Amino acid sequence: MEDIKQFYFEGSHEQVIDSVDSSALDTLQDRINLIYSVRSHIALQKTLPYIHPEAIESHIELRVLDAYTNYITAKEQTESLDILRDCLIELESEEHPFKGLLSVLAASVFWQGGEIEEALSTLGAGQGVKDVECVALLIQIYITMNRLDLAKNEYQHARTWADDNYLIQLSEAWLGLAGASTSANIGYEHAYYILEELPDREKPYNKLLRAIAHAALSHFDEAQVELDALSLDDENTLTNTIVISTHLNKDTKTLIDKLRSINSNNPLIKGLDAKSNEFDSLSKQFM
Repeated sequence: MEDIKQFYFEGSHEQVIDSVDSSALDTLQDRINLIYSVRSHIALQKTLPYIHPEAIESHIELRVLDAYTNYITAKEQTESLDILRDCLIELESEEHPFKGLLSVLAASVFWQGGEIEEALSTLGAGQGVKDVECVALLIQIYITMNRLDLAKNEYQHARTWADDNYLIQLSEAWLGLAGASTSANIGYEHAYYILEELPDREKPYNKLLRAIAHAALSHFDEAQVELDALSLDDENTLTNTIVISTHLNKDTKTLIDKLRSINSNNPLIKGLDAKSNEFDSLSKQFM
């Protein structure tokens, strides 16, 4: 399982999918592996593996996963929120060994749905939580809230018990790219050097972050080189490719159309649509 988790964290989604037998659901380990496989299917826009309704009803891990996928794929969003809340209540009454992972799935949905406080509460914000995936998501949420002080606090606490963990090391790079100060010489260059020194530096997620670091340093050609090695079926890669291509004065229409087809609610798409509507509104004033 640790290999599968590592593949997922690195963005090696094809390896995750190839490593998991989606039809095997008998053991808890099988069901947890399936969670990472389904998340990788979603990341690559692949058809999700079928899970029998009886299996979903029989296991809380699969109920959480089913609600998560239904929300992410925009099938049953309101019902999914209710199911996740019920599952979290159920998890409070038992010592589930993968409670952290299930909380991450629920919190991801709450975060995407704009329920920021509920997402933070689900992850145990401010409670000294000792689950690396919970901490990593907390840091990401705080960064998007521009609460770099809280993100830094979570990172520094995590270093006391998981300093050599891959996700915690990545978190330092996230903080550097966000402009937080985790050491005297932190900055975009420091974030880049952290990514250079991580193991498996050629893995997709590492290369994506290095591209972002290059872009932050205005090294757009170098950023493009990193992105050229990645799949444009990945939403984050596609989003950053559009940004880099714009800086390099390349045509981005086809890329934007592809991103819109993948996720019309992507922040870049929503921002472009807002600017387009604003332009149309102003143009009418001069007709």
